[in-house]
Amino acid sequence: MIIYKDDDHTYKNSYGDMYTSVTTVIKEFVPVVDWVKMSEVYLKKRTNAQVVLDLATKWGLSTDDIITKFGDTFTPEKLRGIWKAAGTRATTGGSNWHNWKEIQDAKMPNTVLIPMYDGIKSFNPESMKPNTTYLEPILRDHASRLAGQADKTVLKEVSSKVRDYKTVNKDLVPDVKAYYKPQLRKKVAPTFKSPLKHLKHSSYWEYAVQLSLYGVMLSDIGFPPEELIIDQVKTEWVKEEDVTNHFVIDTDEEINKVRIVTEVIPIELPFLEEEARTILKYKRSQLI
Repeated sequence: MIIYKDDDHTYKNSYGDMYTSVTTVIKEFVPVVDWVKMSEVYLKKRTNAQVVLDLATKWGLSTDDIITKFGDTFTPEKLRGIWKAAGTRATTGGSNWHNWKEIQDAKMPNTVLIPMYDGIKSFNPESMKPNTTYLEPILRDHASRLAGQADKTVLKEVSSKVRDYKTVNKDLVPDVKAYYKPQLRKKVAPTFKSPLKHLKHSSYWEYAVQLSLYGVMLSDIGFPPEELIIDQVKTEWVKEEDVTNHFVIDTDEEINKVRIVTEVIPIELPFLEEEARTILKYKRSQLI
Protein backbone atom coordinates (compact mmCIF):
# COMPACT_ATOMS: atom_id res chain seq x y z
CA MET A 1 0.00 0.00 0.00
CA ILE A 2 1.26 3.47 -0.93
CA ILE A 3 -0.15 6.62 0.68
CA TYR A 4 -0.03 9.96 -1.14
CA LYS A 5 -0.47 13.40 0.50
CA ASP A 6 -1.45 16.11 -1.92
CA ASP A 7 -0.43 19.14 0.16
CA ASP A 8 3.28 18.30 0.09
CA HIS A 9 3.20 15.77 -2.79
CA THR A 10 4.77 12.99 -0.72
CA TYR A 11 4.50 9.21 -0.93
CA LYS A 12 4.92 6.74 1.93
CA ASN A 13 4.26 3.05 2.43
CA SER A 14 2.12 1.72 5.25
CA TYR A 15 5.23 1.52 7.49
CA GLY A 16 5.94 5.22 7.07
CA ASP A 17 8.93 4.81 4.74
CA MET A 18 9.27 7.78 2.37
CA TYR A 19 9.17 7.18 -1.39
CA THR A 20 10.61 9.57 -3.99
CA SER A 21 8.25 10.66 -6.77
CA VAL A 22 9.05 9.63 -10.34
CA THR A 23 9.06 13.24 -11.54
CA THR A 24 11.46 14.24 -8.76
CA VAL A 25 13.91 11.44 -9.45
CA ILE A 26 14.04 12.30 -13.16
CA LYS A 27 15.32 15.76 -12.22
CA GLU A 28 18.40 14.10 -10.74
CA PHE A 29 19.44 13.04 -14.24
CA VAL A 30 18.70 16.15 -16.30
CA PRO A 31 21.44 18.69 -17.15
CA VAL A 32 22.05 21.36 -14.52
CA VAL A 33 21.12 24.84 -15.75
CA ASP A 34 22.87 27.92 -14.38
CA TRP A 35 19.88 30.23 -14.58
CA VAL A 36 21.85 33.25 -13.38
CA LYS A 37 24.42 32.89 -16.13
CA MET A 38 21.76 32.05 -18.70
CA SER A 39 19.75 35.19 -17.92
CA GLU A 40 22.87 37.37 -18.12
CA VAL A 41 23.97 35.89 -21.45
CA TYR A 42 20.41 36.11 -22.79
CA LEU A 43 20.18 39.84 -22.10
CA LYS A 44 23.65 40.59 -23.48
CA LYS A 45 22.50 39.24 -26.84
CA ARG A 46 19.17 41.09 -26.99
CA THR A 47 17.76 44.59 -26.75
CA ASN A 48 14.73 45.21 -24.53
CA ALA A 49 12.54 45.32 -27.65
CA GLN A 50 13.88 41.92 -28.75
CA VAL A 51 13.18 40.50 -25.29
CA VAL A 52 9.57 41.70 -25.50
CA LEU A 53 9.16 40.09 -28.91
CA ASP A 54 10.74 36.81 -27.77
CA LEU A 55 8.55 36.64 -24.65
CA ALA A 56 5.46 37.40 -26.74
CA THR A 57 6.29 34.48 -29.02
CA LYS A 58 6.95 32.04 -26.18
CA TRP A 59 3.94 33.09 -24.09
CA GLY A 60 1.61 33.23 -27.09
CA LEU A 61 0.73 36.86 -26.37
CA SER A 62 1.01 40.18 -28.19
CA THR A 63 3.92 42.53 -27.49
CA ASP A 64 1.43 44.94 -25.90
CA ASP A 65 0.31 42.16 -23.54
CA ILE A 66 3.90 41.47 -22.52
CA ILE A 67 4.57 45.15 -21.83
CA THR A 68 1.37 45.36 -19.78
CA LYS A 69 2.42 42.36 -17.69
CA PHE A 70 6.17 42.87 -17.37
CA GLY A 71 7.08 46.34 -18.63
CA ASP A 72 9.57 47.09 -21.39
CA THR A 73 12.91 46.99 -19.53
CA PHE A 74 14.58 43.89 -18.13
CA THR A 75 17.29 42.86 -15.71
CA PRO A 76 18.64 39.31 -15.20
CA GLU A 77 16.73 39.05 -11.91
CA LYS A 78 13.49 40.21 -13.46
CA LEU A 79 13.91 37.84 -16.39
CA ARG A 80 14.43 34.87 -14.10
CA GLY A 81 11.21 35.79 -12.30
CA ILE A 82 9.37 35.83 -15.62
CA TRP A 83 10.76 32.41 -16.54
CA LYS A 84 9.65 31.05 -13.18
CA ALA A 85 6.19 32.56 -13.65
CA ALA A 86 5.92 30.79 -17.00
CA GLY A 87 6.48 27.45 -15.28
CA THR A 88 3.86 28.22 -12.63
CA ARG A 89 1.40 29.30 -15.31
CA ALA A 90 1.92 26.03 -17.21
CA THR A 91 1.33 24.00 -14.05
CA THR A 92 -1.90 25.85 -13.21
CA GLY A 93 -3.38 25.44 -16.69
CA GLY A 94 -2.29 21.82 -16.87
CA SER A 95 -3.95 21.02 -13.55
CA ASN A 96 -7.22 22.59 -14.66
CA TRP A 97 -7.22 20.59 -17.89
CA HIS A 98 -6.32 17.41 -16.05
CA ASN A 99 -9.13 17.82 -13.51
CA TRP A 100 -11.68 18.39 -16.28
CA LYS A 101 -10.40 15.41 -18.30
CA GLU A 102 -10.52 13.19 -15.24
CA ILE A 103 -14.20 14.01 -14.72
CA GLN A 104 -14.93 13.10 -18.35
CA ASP A 105 -12.92 9.87 -18.24
CA ALA A 106 -14.55 8.78 -14.99
CA LYS A 107 -17.86 8.47 -16.88
CA MET A 108 -16.45 5.71 -19.10
CA PRO A 109 -17.41 2.06 -18.39
CA ASN A 110 -15.01 -0.14 -16.42
CA THR A 111 -13.17 2.94 -15.15
CA VAL A 112 -11.88 3.42 -11.61
CA LEU A 113 -11.10 6.86 -10.19
CA ILE A 114 -8.86 6.48 -7.14
CA PRO A 115 -10.60 8.56 -4.44
CA MET A 116 -8.83 11.19 -2.35
CA TYR A 117 -10.11 12.11 1.11
CA ASP A 118 -8.90 15.27 2.86
CA GLY A 119 -5.98 15.49 0.45
CA ILE A 120 -4.85 11.91 1.06
CA LYS A 121 -5.26 8.77 -1.02
CA SER A 122 -3.91 5.24 -0.76
CA PHE A 123 -3.62 2.51 -3.34
CA ASN A 124 -2.16 -0.93 -3.87
CA PRO A 125 -1.18 -1.50 -7.53
CA GLU A 126 -1.45 -5.25 -7.08
CA SER A 127 -5.22 -4.81 -6.62
CA MET A 128 -5.52 -3.68 -10.26
CA LYS A 129 -7.64 -5.92 -12.47
CA PRO A 130 -7.47 -6.69 -16.21
CA ASN A 131 -9.82 -4.96 -18.66
CA THR A 132 -10.11 -1.94 -16.40
CA THR A 133 -9.08 1.70 -16.76
CA TYR A 134 -7.54 3.41 -13.73
CA LEU A 135 -7.34 7.19 -13.37
CA GLU A 136 -4.26 8.35 -11.47
CA PRO A 137 -3.38 5.01 -9.90
CA ILE A 138 -0.33 5.09 -7.65
CA LEU A 139 2.42 2.93 -9.16
CA ARG A 140 5.58 2.06 -7.24
CA ASP A 141 8.81 0.11 -7.04
CA HIS A 142 9.41 -0.97 -3.45
CA ALA A 143 13.09 -1.82 -3.82
CA SER A 144 14.05 1.66 -5.05
CA ARG A 145 11.31 3.43 -3.09
CA LEU A 146 9.98 5.27 -6.11
CA ALA A 147 6.32 6.06 -6.72
CA GLY A 148 4.23 8.08 -9.13
CA GLN A 149 0.83 8.51 -10.74
CA ALA A 150 0.07 8.02 -14.39
CA ASP A 151 -2.88 10.12 -15.50
CA LYS A 152 -4.59 7.17 -17.18
CA THR A 153 -3.66 3.48 -17.11
CA VAL A 154 -5.62 1.03 -19.23
CA LEU A 155 -5.13 -2.60 -18.26
CA LYS A 156 -5.87 -5.27 -20.83
CA GLU A 157 -5.63 -9.04 -20.25
CA VAL A 158 -1.82 -9.22 -20.00
CA SER A 159 -0.65 -5.77 -21.06
CA SER A 160 -1.26 -2.09 -20.43
CA LYS A 161 -1.53 1.34 -22.04
CA VAL A 162 -0.23 4.39 -20.20
CA ARG A 163 -1.41 7.90 -21.00
CA ASP A 164 -0.33 11.25 -19.56
CA TYR A 165 -1.43 14.82 -20.30
CA LYS A 166 1.06 17.64 -20.92
CA THR A 167 -0.03 21.23 -21.50
CA VAL A 168 2.78 22.53 -23.68
CA ASN A 169 2.87 24.35 -27.02
CA LYS A 170 6.44 23.67 -28.10
CA ASP A 171 7.06 20.81 -30.51
CA LEU A 172 7.51 17.43 -28.83
CA VAL A 173 9.78 15.52 -31.18
CA PRO A 174 12.61 13.02 -30.66
CA ASP A 175 15.18 15.23 -32.42
CA VAL A 176 17.29 17.30 -30.03
CA LYS A 177 18.89 20.57 -31.09
CA ALA A 178 22.66 20.84 -30.72
CA TYR A 179 24.20 24.01 -29.27
CA TYR A 180 27.67 25.41 -29.83
CA LYS A 181 30.01 24.86 -26.89
CA PRO A 182 33.04 27.19 -27.05
CA GLN A 183 35.14 24.96 -24.80
CA LEU A 184 34.63 22.04 -27.20
CA ARG A 185 34.63 24.18 -30.35
CA LYS A 186 31.66 22.32 -31.76
CA LYS A 187 27.92 21.88 -31.46
CA VAL A 188 26.77 19.35 -28.88
CA ALA A 189 23.26 18.15 -28.06
CA PRO A 190 22.42 18.12 -24.32
CA THR A 191 22.24 14.72 -22.65
CA PHE A 192 20.98 13.27 -19.41
CA LYS A 193 23.53 12.78 -16.64
CA SER A 194 25.16 9.43 -15.82
CA PRO A 195 24.05 6.65 -15.90
CA LEU A 196 21.83 7.93 -18.75
CA LYS A 197 24.61 9.85 -20.47
CA HIS A 198 23.90 8.10 -23.78
CA LEU A 199 20.37 9.53 -23.90
CA LYS A 200 19.79 13.00 -25.39
CA HIS A 201 17.84 15.40 -23.22
CA SER A 202 14.66 17.29 -24.09
CA SER A 203 11.08 17.47 -22.83
CA TYR A 204 10.18 14.65 -25.23
CA TRP A 205 12.80 12.34 -23.73
CA GLU A 206 11.97 13.35 -20.15
CA TYR A 207 8.37 12.33 -20.81
CA ALA A 208 9.57 9.08 -22.38
CA VAL A 209 11.63 8.26 -19.28
CA GLN A 210 8.71 9.15 -16.99
CA LEU A 211 6.21 6.93 -18.77
CA SER A 212 8.79 4.17 -19.16
CA LEU A 213 9.23 4.08 -15.38
CA TYR A 214 5.48 3.63 -15.05
CA GLY A 215 5.71 0.96 -17.76
CA VAL A 216 8.35 -0.99 -15.84
CA MET A 217 6.33 -0.77 -12.63
CA LEU A 218 3.34 -2.19 -14.50
CA SER A 219 5.51 -4.88 -16.11
CA ASP A 220 6.58 -6.04 -12.68
CA ILE A 221 2.96 -6.72 -11.69
CA GLY A 222 2.17 -8.54 -14.93
CA PHE A 223 1.03 -5.77 -17.29
CA PRO A 224 3.90 -4.72 -19.60
CA PRO A 225 3.09 -1.64 -21.68
CA GLU A 226 2.13 -1.98 -25.31
CA GLU A 227 1.64 1.76 -25.68
CA LEU A 228 2.97 4.90 -23.94
CA ILE A 229 1.22 8.10 -25.03
CA ILE A 230 1.49 11.77 -24.21
CA ASP A 231 -1.58 13.85 -25.02
CA GLN A 232 -0.05 17.20 -25.93
CA VAL A 233 -2.60 19.86 -25.02
CA LYS A 234 -2.04 22.99 -27.12
CA THR A 235 -3.48 26.30 -26.00
CA GLU A 236 -4.01 29.92 -27.06
CA TRP A 237 -4.70 33.18 -25.22
CA VAL A 238 -7.81 35.01 -26.49
CA LYS A 239 -10.23 37.71 -25.38
CA GLU A 240 -13.02 36.28 -23.24
CA GLU A 241 -15.65 37.51 -25.70
CA ASP A 242 -14.02 35.38 -28.41
CA VAL A 243 -14.59 32.12 -26.53
CA THR A 244 -17.28 29.91 -28.08
CA ASN A 245 -17.20 26.18 -27.45
CA HIS A 246 -13.63 26.12 -26.18
CA PHE A 247 -12.50 24.77 -22.82
CA VAL A 248 -10.91 27.54 -20.71
CA ILE A 249 -8.00 26.40 -18.54
CA ASP A 250 -6.64 29.71 -17.28
CA THR A 251 -7.38 33.43 -16.98
CA ASP A 252 -5.19 36.54 -16.84
CA GLU A 253 -6.94 39.62 -15.49
CA GLU A 254 -3.94 41.86 -16.18
CA ILE A 255 -4.44 41.54 -19.93
CA ASN A 256 -8.12 40.56 -19.86
CA LYS A 257 -7.55 37.27 -21.66
CA VAL A 258 -8.29 33.58 -21.11
CA ARG A 259 -6.36 30.53 -22.23
CA ILE A 260 -8.29 27.99 -24.27
CA VAL A 261 -7.47 24.50 -25.48
CA THR A 262 -7.13 24.54 -29.26
CA GLU A 263 -5.85 21.05 -30.00
CA VAL A 264 -4.95 17.76 -28.33
CA ILE A 265 -2.27 15.75 -30.13
CA PRO A 266 -1.53 12.14 -29.12
CA ILE A 267 2.21 11.40 -29.26
CA GLU A 268 3.41 7.83 -28.91
CA LEU A 269 6.64 7.51 -26.95
CA PRO A 270 9.26 4.74 -27.02
CA PHE A 271 9.39 2.30 -24.13
CA LEU A 272 12.85 2.92 -22.64
CA GLU A 273 12.83 -0.19 -20.50
CA GLU A 274 16.61 -0.44 -20.18
CA GLU A 275 16.95 3.20 -19.11
CA ALA A 276 14.05 2.93 -16.66
CA ARG A 277 15.51 -0.18 -15.05
CA THR A 278 18.90 1.54 -14.88
CA ILE A 279 17.31 4.32 -12.83
CA LEU A 280 15.63 1.82 -10.51
CA LYS A 281 18.88 -0.09 -10.04
CA TYR A 282 20.78 3.15 -9.38
CA LYS A 283 18.26 4.29 -6.76
CA ARG A 284 18.24 0.88 -5.12
CA SER A 285 22.02 1.03 -4.74
CA GLN A 286 21.69 4.34 -2.87
CA LEU A 287 19.46 2.71 -0.26
CA ILE A 288 21.93 -0.03 0.62
